[in-house]
Amino acid sequence: MVTAMSTDTTRYRSTFHVKSQPFTDKYLSALLDEEHPPLDQDPGDMNAYTLGRIGRHNIVIGCLPLGTIGESPATAVAKDMLRSFPNIKIGFMAGIGGGAPGPVSKNPEDDIRLGDIVVSKPGPGHGGVIQYDYGKTLSEGEFVDIGYLNRPPNVLLTALTKLISRNELEGSSLPRQVADMGKKYPRKCQEWKYQEVENDQLFVESFRHPDIDRSCKDIHCAESEDRLVSRKPRRSTDPVVHCGLIASGNQVMRDAVTREKLRKKHGVLCFEMEAAGLSNNFPCLVVRGICDYSDSHKNKRWQPYAAAVSAAFTKELLQFIPVVQLERAHRVSFMTKKMEKEFTKLNDNIKPLLQTQEREERRRVLNWLAPGYYESQQADAQRNLDHDAGRSFIENEKIQGMDYDNLYIVVDALDECLPEYLAGFLEAVKNLQYIGARFMLTSRYTNIIEREFRDMKKCSFLDIRAVNKDMETYITRNFDFSAFYKIPDELPQIDRFKQVVIGSARGMFILVRLFVNILKNKCTKGEIQEELENIEHGRTRDPIHEAYKRTSFMIKSDHSEWAYRVISWVFYARRLLSVDELTEALAAQTQRGNNCLDMNYAPPDIQIVISYCSGLIVASSSTEKIEFVHLTAYQYFEENHHEHPWIAKSLKEISLTCLRYLSFGQFSSKEEHTSFLDYAVHFWAEHTGPVQADWEVRQTAKRFLQNPSLTSSADQMFPANEHTYISLSLLMDGSQESGATGLHLVARFGLVTQLRDLLKEIPVSEINSRDPYGQTPLVLAVRHGHWDIINIILDDSNVDPNLSDDDGRSPLSIASQLGYSSVVEKLLSTGETDLNLPAFDGWSPLMYASRGNHTEIIKLLLADKKIHANFTSPDGQTALKLAVEMGFTDVVRLLLESGRVETNPSDSTSRDTFMTALENGDKDIIYLLLEYGYTNAIETSTLPSSAGLVPTVGLICRSSSLFTYDGSPETRRIFWMAVEKGFVDVVLLLLRTGKADPNLTDSAKKSALMLAVENKHKEVVEALLFVKRDVDITRILLEIGMANPDLGCDGPFKHPLSYAVENNYKDIVQILLSTEKADPIPGLQAAISMKQIATIRSFLGIAGVDPNTQDRVSGQTALMAAIQAQDLQFVQALLENKMVDINAQNWAGGTALMLAVWFKDLDAVELLVEHGADPNPSLRSWDGVTLRDLSEQHGVKRLLSPKKVRTF
Repeated sequence: MVTAMSTDTTRYRSTFHVKSQPFTDKYLSALLDEEHPPLDQDPGDMNAYTLGRIGRHNIVIGCLPLGTIGESPATAVAKDMLRSFPNIKIGFMAGIGGGAPGPVSKNPEDDIRLGDIVVSKPGPGHGGVIQYDYGKTLSEGEFVDIGYLNRPPNVLLTALTKLISRNELEGSSLPRQVADMGKKYPRKCQEWKYQEVENDQLFVESFRHPDIDRSCKDIHCAESEDRLVSRKPRRSTDPVVHCGLIASGNQVMRDAVTREKLRKKHGVLCFEMEAAGLSNNFPCLVVRGICDYSDSHKNKRWQPYAAAVSAAFTKELLQFIPVVQLERAHRVSFMTKKMEKEFTKLNDNIKPLLQTQEREERRRVLNWLAPGYYESQQADAQRNLDHDAGRSFIENEKIQGMDYDNLYIVVDALDECLPEYLAGFLEAVKNLQYIGARFMLTSRYTNIIEREFRDMKKCSFLDIRAVNKDMETYITRNFDFSAFYKIPDELPQIDRFKQVVIGSARGMFILVRLFVNILKNKCTKGEIQEELENIEHGRTRDPIHEAYKRTSFMIKSDHSEWAYRVISWVFYARRLLSVDELTEALAAQTQRGNNCLDMNYAPPDIQIVISYCSGLIVASSSTEKIEFVHLTAYQYFEENHHEHPWIAKSLKEISLTCLRYLSFGQFSSKEEHTSFLDYAVHFWAEHTGPVQADWEVRQTAKRFLQNPSLTSSADQMFPANEHTYISLSLLMDGSQESGATGLHLVARFGLVTQLRDLLKEIPVSEINSRDPYGQTPLVLAVRHGHWDIINIILDDSNVDPNLSDDDGRSPLSIASQLGYSSVVEKLLSTGETDLNLPAFDGWSPLMYASRGNHTEIIKLLLADKKIHANFTSPDGQTALKLAVEMGFTDVVRLLLESGRVETNPSDSTSRDTFMTALENGDKDIIYLLLEYGYTNAIETSTLPSSAGLVPTVGLICRSSSLFTYDGSPETRRIFWMAVEKGFVDVVLLLLRTGKADPNLTDSAKKSALMLAVENKHKEVVEALLFVKRDVDITRILLEIGMANPDLGCDGPFKHPLSYAVENNYKDIVQILLSTEKADPIPGLQAAISMKQIATIRSFLGIAGVDPNTQDRVSGQTALMAAIQAQDLQFVQALLENKMVDINAQNWAGGTALMLAVWFKDLDAVELLVEHGADPNPSLRSWDGVTLRDLSEQHGVKRLLSPKKVRTF
């Protein structure tokens, strides 16, 4: 951290905070114009500082302790600094960060590249820095609870604006600043220099780094161009400054998917790990040099350079802050104390809310993963845990060998995963392993799962069974042997007891528990012995089934009615019921004929009722949820309910209970007991459906459904269109004046019997009534797919089938959108349905069916003579265009074959339809459109059979209206699109048939060849160069401005060959060089500029290429590039070429010898002098620097030659 202030600690008034890295001290010291001696610090301040001056600002530099990262260490350093330097006014945090590159821009300077700088800048709703892991991480890498932190002081933002404006007019001084740092610390100059374009590789979001233990270079991550994002080269390698949002957190961002989510959602430009700690406690400007792309392909190559440019930018920014402004500014210590008071007050107010929110969020995430009550299961497991049972599993050497400092993801019961999802899940596990995730998976044995994991690296197996020792421990802890056996006289009988139970359990712990429960209910030793005989000699194939059966028959007759009620509720409930919910449900089930809930019918203690159930039901003490003792208990009753007639009878009782509860009239009054209300409202219809025809159920349902106040309130607790919920509190306030009727409810839930009962008694107009969301009963029935309800409603002569919902969609549009062909057929059969009625978005039913690929519905609609197949929406969409956009070939064929869709149209919408097919590259659809007349004429001439190309493209090329050589816009657009997208077959046919000009350029004089090179379409490049028409390379060069020597490197476009070299497109370079008309010089110039030694070698191997060619940027030669790359072998090879000018000068007047001295390459120096390089100490570059100056500056005191030593 750096600050600006005088010789005592009170004169330091600026702050600069940096991340701790091995190179940090070097570039911090290099910033200072003058370094000051250390001063006394506060006794409690353990930080180390560097003091000095930049311009007129006195600076304090504070570093994080070595090896520490994250916001907490940064916060500690900042707080301690303010105690030693209380007059600090402003702060900077400079260092490195990971970039968040967006979509590739047409302007390369707009893209974030390695070595660029990101500066925090406030925006709507944030101060320039957000804390992205303020809350927690969800599945798929999603972060929640974003923290928005403080904005930097205005004096810094004003200076930033001035600096950016100056740089736009005059350019940046960053390259000079970094070069000065290198001169001050020559040992680090190689690390602090730009790391070259070839080492700046952005991988596509979907490509993860395959092996965390090996580098990208080792495993050839960049060997396939499909893995890399293609970006245009910049004209300069100088760092570009981007201002915007920086995301800070306590963990390194190394996942491209998460990076993209946060970038798209919040507009993040950069990720780092310290700014959150400072920005909230120490308002400052954050400056980050980009050293990677926040993905799994991380390396440290760019870190020194990125740190250096961030430090240089901060020094540059300080020059725009007048000292007088700091005199008037508040001290940071004053502001932080004021903020701490406000934060304390605010924290006291919101802490309870945040805790509640966090609990709800955790519960929501768990329910999203899978419905269940894991808190209760965990609490019950811990409460009932026998600490010795299971010890053998924990003590297993494989379990003991796990690293408990790491987080493990535990997935239980993998064998229960559905087969269609298993493969995808296992693939996800393998991918997550690549980024260091660790899993513990449990499963019953299956060949499929074992085969998948046997081939997985770093995977070990452990066969888990309930061992005898664990089961014996459980029995001893849970059965009171002293009540029946004399100890120690009857120990052999106790041992036999344990052996029988353990042997019969067959390694299943649940059976041990069930056997013990059965035996605990016996009253005498004789009964125990008999039961042990039954257990030991039981001949059933399913011992669990037999154990549950015996347990259920143990329920005592005098308690059976209550026990059966509780078991039935737990069995049929659509979700777990709480203690209060079940208590109220039992009260409502027991009472008769009252208009309100009478809690006198409720059991006084639910635990007593649960105890009647022979251990089959348990209540969680932590969440108070009621559930079966084990999943296998539910499975037993599900598979064997025929053995227990009371289960089937109870379904009617549960339906009646829900309906009675809803009829108590408690919606509009704030009664004390409403716990069961939520369950009854949400699940009454599900429980009523199977027993809807029962007379008692019908009468009870009518009393509820014919009460508009009750039905309206119940409906408002449901989602309207899958997204709108009305809260229970709003519901009970009685603020809703109108709502849904019983007819809406039965239409929504598909209750046929109740619909018929209501239609006999309601007014005829109610069949077309709307609920608060504009939905009629018919709309609701169609939306939820209740065929029987739709038939009954449409058979009513009073129904209007065209009434739409709140989105303007008619029942026909909804059915067409959802693919309900039988519903569409029924609606059309009424003869009153409007086939062309558009929704508010302007789409017709045919358009919805087309968009959804519902071919059967399209056939039904097209068969009706009233259909308008060419109906066009306000946004220019048609049914045909929607099908073309989605690539639905069968739908396109249906529409065209029907004869209802206009062909050979002249309007722009239809032409756009054809162009959409071309741009999508869907050849089948292109063929259909052309076949059915989507051109003015089709030529009858055929292509030569030697073309050997697909018939589809041949048909395109025979279309004279679209592909003429007259330079029509359509011709150019289609050819240009084919080149850009890489449709090589289209390009070849257009070229070979004379339909397209291979030298076509756009308005900016970019050639088709240049476009193909930029997009790395190797086959298209070959087609443009070698098709049986000459490619006039000279003409291309003139058109793109590269053949004009006066235009130089400032030309609007680069040569295709130089572009391919700069972007390391090796295959395309070879293709371009293979044509005799290609000029290799631009490629050689680019290779020299990029220091690509291997490429330079290949260019110099071409006959006639001048080895003294200079690059356009700096005038460097191949020899100079070899020296800069420190490739001594290549230097020697060049010097043996007599054509090489050893004393050639670059644009700055420097020679190869000067460069060798600059890089302190004594071997190269000696080699150059031996081959005749001029060692004159007075040799001077254009800026006046002599060879003597360089040797003294870089510690090279003498130059060697075979004959003598020259000393300066």
